[in-house]
Amino acid sequence: MTATACPISDWDTTSSVRSKPMTYGCLGLPKSEIHGRDWFFRNALPYLHKPDFANLGEPVIQSLLAANLIYFLEYTTLLEHRVVNRSVESIAHGELPAPIPDEFRSTALKIYVDEGYHAVMSSDLASQVGIHFAFATEVPRTFPRIEKLMGIASSTVESDRPLISFLIGFVSETVITRAFLQVVRPTLISPVYRVLRDHLHDEWRHSHYFSKLFQLVWEKLPPRQRTLCANTLPQIILECFSLDNDWLSKTLSAHGISSESIAEITSERATVSALRHRARDGAKATLAALAQSGILTSPAYRSAFLDAGLLVKEECS
Repeated sequence: MTATACPISDWDTTSSVRSKPMTYGCLGLPKSEIHGRDWFFRNALPYLHKPDFANLGEPVIQSLLAANLIYFLEYTTLLEHRVVNRSVESIAHGELPAPIPDEFRSTALKIYVDEGYHAVMSSDLASQVGIHFAFATEVPRTFPRIEKLMGIASSTVESDRPLISFLIGFVSETVITRAFLQVVRPTLISPVYRVLRDHLHDEWRHSHYFSKLFQLVWEKLPPRQRTLCANTLPQIILECFSLDNDWLSKTLSAHGISSESIAEITSERATVSALRHRARDGAKATLAALAQSGILTSPAYRSAFLDAGLLVKEECS
């Protein structure tokens, strides 16, 4: 690959929206397709091993998994529209403070289509699962993480907002790939697995695209905007691993979990050390791309990542 070669060159024949059938229907599935499978991956709910969950029964556990799936899908729908595609717009329309190769700008428009399709896939499946479990519909649904990410961009001076939007998209697209790596074999309900698999198929390529493009942009940024990036990226990374404990508390309560257990679960997740651990583990691909760009080799820039707990000193020596 040359210095400016775009990682996505065969979109028309390989993207999910162009090459894969939309086989994501889960209403009316026979019991044989549901029995012994999960509606969401259990390792996303590490609290399931706690005593309060031992006697819930499998139907309640599956309802809890389904509630988490819907939250994830509806979050994904809004993320693609409000966050990722805003970032893609800044690339496609030349809003960034660095020259972007034509191939990358045209590919951004294709990624825009991908993200719209991911929103369609996610929203449609969330609706079906909600009907299957007779969950109440919450419209419009808000997500604290998305609101805070958008707040990071809006609090920046207007001339720098396209750059910050790009950084948010870069982080979102590189951390999501690692999260989806949990879906390594079809132990989930088949349509759920296919949605996540096809989304991962695209996001893996998007991750490479954003990683390469960040390096190109970083090389051309003036010192002031390099400093802005170095100071803002740790905020974005940490926010991408913040958790919605208010929603979790309500959901666990609705599934019969005691208030004492809920308080224990949410307090464990809310500590600074827990957040930093999630971020270091989940953002490895992001941090690797940053390291490759050279941003972490400068003491002036890497100090922000050290202060945020995203790096340890041994990694920077």
